[in-house]
Amino acid sequence: MKNITAVKIYKWLFVILTLAQMVFTITWFFFFNRMDRVIILSLVVYAGCVVICYIAYEVEKYRKRRKELIDNLP
Repeated sequence: MKNITAVKIYKWLFVILTLAQMVFTITWFFFFNRMDRVIILSLVVYAGCVVICYIAYEVEKYRKRRKELIDNLP
């Protein structure tokens, strides 16, 4: 079984968040036939989640690289 790294988890989280946002927005729009505050608020929440996931992804990448560099010290 492959070892799933944290970096892969963040990529999957981004994909899942994007798909969930698209499904919610399309469903809400077809149900009510208008753009309203709920869609705007969901887009703001989505954008916040994406920013937080990106920051966490970069931190995890930095930690992994730092650990590799420290492990390779003589």
